Amino acid sequence: MNVFKNRKIVLVAIAVLWISPNQTSFGQTHKAGASKASGASEHVNRGADLAAKGQYDEAIAEFTKAIEANPKKAMYYNNRGNVYRAAEKLPEAIADFSKSIELAPQDVTGYFERGQTEVMLARKEADQKSEQYAAGVADLDKAIALKPDDATLYRNRGFAQVGMSDWDKAIADFSKAVEKDPKDARSYERLGFIYRSFNRWDEAIANYTKSIELTPNDAETLVKRGYAYSLMFKFPNAIADYEAALKINP
Repeated sequence: MNVFKNRKIVLVAIAVLWISPNQTSFGQTHKAGASKASGASEHVNRGADLAAKGQYDEAIAEFTKAIEANPKKAMYYNNRGNVYRAAEKLPEAIADFSKSIELAPQDVTGYFERGQTEVMLARKEADQKSEQYAAGVADLDKAIALKPDDATLYRNRGFAQVGMSDWDKAIADFSKAVEKDPKDARSYERLGFIYRSFNRWDEAIANYTKSIELTPNDAETLVKRGYAYSLMFKFPNAIADYEAALKINP
């Protein structure tokens, strides 16, 4: 399963300053700056529209123009990096997120986005010993240090630990994610998968069940719980889950 199949583009609102026409030459200098910022904002908005349509090359061109207008804006690099990632240009995405971190080292966004992308690259290389996995975990460590109450960060680090087959750490991260956000269905599902893989049946069923309670129309998790039941030789339970999944997704 590709845990990063959701490629939503994360965009940042642009603040445009209002300048009084009665200001002095100092004010006129700021007015020119505001005009430049407004131009960058227009490129960002166009880039967002193009990215939403899947026109990634054109979106990248617009975000590049925004960066040229204001090369010190970390979020512009994050925006373009997200489009590079959606276009599966992962090294380019990592370079943009790295620039964002350089410009805003105390902002969690760059670390989170670069960490996700490094893990994607490691998965693409199909190398569980890849340095990219370790780099991804390191970035997510930094993100968690900056924002320790964000369940999403623990969940994504858990995905990386799964990729490295570091199961105990993965369990710890997914457990932390549901502690921070008890409605995190995906982390319960991942816990179910790990426990099932190690024949810890009761824990697997309990976590799959919790995930299904939170997302009752998730046919995929119903199938996974059904498979766990079949491995436990609880065939009526398995059949019930498979039938429920078929009703949702025939």
